[in-house]
Amino acid sequence: LPELYTRWVQWGVFSPIYRTHAWRNPVLERRVWAYPKPYFHAMQEVIHLRHNMVPYLYTEARRAHDTGVALIHPMYYDYPEAIEAYSFQTQFMLGHALVSPITGPLDPKTMVATKRVWLPEGEWFEWATGRRFYGPGVIHLDATIEDIPVLFRTGSILPMMPRARYVNEKSVDPLLINVFL
Repeated sequence: LPELYTRWVQWGVFSPIYRTHAWRNPVLERRVWAYPKPYFHAMQEVIHLRHNMVPYLYTEARRAHDTGVALIHPMYYDYPEAIEAYSFQTQFMLGHALVSPITGPLDPKTMVATKRVWLPEGEWFEWATGRRFYGPGVIHLDATIEDIPVLFRTGSILPMMPRARYVNEKSVDPLLINVFL
């Protein structure tokens, strides 16, 4: 259960509505600090990431309002001609971010999960490592419990705010700008 809940929290960070509660089941633990340390630390980091991403999320929410295209949407919205856009159903777009959450368990020997990710045409950067990939094609990304496969196309801009304990603790000054070149 700790691994599954950690992956749920990681997926939620890239969802328009982020909640960590369960539905009417007192057995399901919802407090991230109640989990064993490796899972707690992974969830804690990703919750901070969500706060850091507020400028990007607000920008993409405005874009969704202006265009009528959902904040997160399936790959085939942007790539309707690509058959892979329909078959890689566990990845989605959040603005310019290609998010491919880990949906399978870690290998018990290596403590790594491998995720197949389809990349559309173009040059892509893995956010966590800066590794460069070229599409179209399928890549395999290894992920520990801390990792979430997220890629940005060359030229993408990711505005972020400094780390804070809660959103209004600090102003968005300085605004941190990540440009993927």
